[in-house]
Amino acid sequence: MIVVITKLWVNPERVSEFKDIFVAVADESNKEADCLSYHLYQDMQNENLWYTLGTWKSAAALHEHMTSVHVTEGVTKTAELLTMDPEWSFCQEIL
Repeated sequence: MIVVITKLWVNPERVSEFKDIFVAVADESNKEADCLSYHLYQDMQNENLWYTLGTWKSAAALHEHMTSVHVTEGVTKTAELLTMDPEWSFCQEIL
């Protein structure tokens, strides 16, 4: 199992637009056959800071996700809404 945590800094004036786009990305991601879960979170202390937490069965499943239409389109649409480059952490489950 592979877990990916993404940290995203959103332009304060574009938070609503970002949320609409990424809720759709999350919905489609959760429909992927080998996606175990995909969630979107907004930081409670900084509304401009967002996280995604996704879990996939394998590296191949993650690759399919990262190259899917809904992800590539979502990344393109939100690129101008971010104030910094996203940070990704790729993790393996230990316990």
